[in-house]
Amino acid sequence: MEKQELYVAIWKKALPDMLAMLEIFPHHGAIEFPSNDFFMVGDRQDYSFNLQIDNGKVVKISNSTVARDLADVFTSDVKAMIFAYDKKIVIKLNKNFTLHLSAER
Repeated sequence: MEKQELYVAIWKKALPDMLAMLEIFPHHGAIEFPSNDFFMVGDRQDYSFNLQIDNGKVVKISNSTVARDLADVFTSDVKAMIFAYDKKIVIKLNKNFTLHLSAER
């Protein structure tokens, strides 16, 4: 049986910073994560992903536990859902553990 919710703690901790970044730099913001944050909880060859949330609904998601856990944290957070109203949010984590964020109306 596959482990569930490995990355939820990382995303819950990062979500306030992500929302602040999206408010300050809606067209493109970035947050760098220490790779060890991910290595300590999971053993993957690739942690990168793409996630798109339109008007509070996940419309595109990579086949990735890392992305799924972020989507779950984002869509279950009231502040995130209020922010997401009437916006297209794109979130990408690259191989260097830099999270790229954008939000457009």
